[in-house]
Amino acid sequence: MSKRKLLKGKRVLITEHLTQKKSQALKKANELVSANKLLSAWTHDGKVLAKTLNSRTIVATPYLEQLATQ
Repeated sequence: MSKRKLLKGKRVLITEHLTQKKSQALKKANELVSANKLLSAWTHDGKVLAKTLNSRTIVATPYLEQLATQ
């Protein structure tokens, strides 16, 4: 995983194995990105991370419901 940047632009996809709960959280975060409530969402070391509209990086899981209602 540490060398994944070397593959940038090579049409290779690397994904983490996530639990069902984390996978659902990532899906919800990506839906919020599509709804323009988050700038981006991704996983790292099994955590769902997101960049908020004010460019702060947060662990998204505890805040997904709150962000969805804004």
